[in-house]
Amino acid sequence: CCPRSIEVCDASGKTFFHLLAEHSHHDNSEYLLSIRETIHSLKDRRDFEGNTPSYLAVKNRNISMVRLLFRVSTNFAIKNKEGVSAADLLRQQSDEFHNLLIDKQGENALIPWTRIEKEEERLQNLLSKLQQKGTIMEELSGDNWG
Repeated sequence: CCPRSIEVCDASGKTFFHLLAEHSHHDNSEYLLSIRETIHSLKDRRDFEGNTPSYLAVKNRNISMVRLLFRVSTNFAIKNKEGVSAADLLRQQSDEFHNLLIDKQGENALIPWTRIEKEEERLQNLLSKLQQKGTIMEELSGDNWG
């Protein structure tokens, strides 16, 4: 069975979704939302450099694509081979593009920044507990995963 052309990758592992995120600044969101199932299968796919469409959209300041990716629940925390995620890029930006996307108070956030921060905080707390207890098995055997 051949993949649908929408799923085909170029020589660098990029799908059409990566290319739209990287190069298109037109509002393609209505068309893309009409092919929602395919988008869900591609939205977090990495190219050969480990870059996701969300990383490329943020890097290339493609706000319409960033908004679309948010609407389809893309994971902005996936890191590329250099250890940098779309969320990391957003943290580094302090300009108008950044302000359009993020409300760190969480009330009108386009990107759920508080969710990202809570996950990072939860991971840090778990690592701290592991260091205090001395073994991973002690922590894993406890009922602290809820």
